[in-house]
Amino acid sequence: MKILKTLGILLLIAISIITILIMVLPVKQVLVRTTMINAKPATVYEYLSKLSNFNKWSVWSQNDSSMINTITGTDGTLGAINTWKGNPSLSGEGKIQIISLKIEQKIKHHISFLQPEEMEADADFKL
Repeated sequence: MKILKTLGILLLIAISIITILIMVLPVKQVLVRTTMINAKPATVYEYLSKLSNFNKWSVWSQNDSSMINTITGTDGTLGAINTWKGNPSLSGEGKIQIISLKIEQKIKHHISFLQPEEMEADADFKL
């Protein structure tokens, strides 16, 4: 009986610690990567601002040969959207929209994952 009481107390402590960590840990995650590209900012900006180019080097496009991309709006301009649909276990379904452009300085995308799980993220490319 004493063992059960001890196990119950330990379980209660573990649950309390997990609950506190859930309340304290951040909900947002930030991932920062830096890459040096030996080219003029104008050249890099022109390439990165096009959603059609994004489809050439994105992880999802490289891993899912069944993915279909559709670009609406003028590619490389504010408001352009790339929607994709592919294998649910690899790339799923979603859209990426250009939400901010600062010529030769910054490109910002808003990504909406629709299937198999709904999530949203922002991506910034700073030159």
